[in-house]
Amino acid sequence: MTTPNIAPQGAVREKILGAIGLALKARKCVTGTEMCVERIRTGRGTLLIVASDVSPNTYKRLTDTAYAHKIPFITADVSKRSLADIAGKKSDTAAVLFIDEGFANIIRKLDVEIHTTNTEVLK
Repeated sequence: MTTPNIAPQGAVREKILGAIGLALKARKCVTGTEMCVERIRTGRGTLLIVASDVSPNTYKRLTDTAYAHKIPFITADVSKRSLADIAGKKSDTAAVLFIDEGFANIIRKLDVEIHTTNTEVLK
């Protein structure tokens, strides 16, 4: 398996975490592998954010589900622990799924690679 392309550190990372924090407060995202996969399968999701330190199996499960249901995703330079901290969870959080287009657009405006299909990458 190839190493995923990771969004750059610094200001972009902080903007990603800020957007996640706002979306959590507005209840416009879900966290965790199981919840993200479930929501993607029901067609409710606009952008998936995967932590940089997830296991290869978890990465494959999340991204394959996103590909199958045409949900764009990024692999952010954010650890599972950072996602858990911002979400107020005790256990590590592998992914966040925005369910609102407005919050997804915040991330789309950043200079990050957004995967939309197996071959297409938007910048």
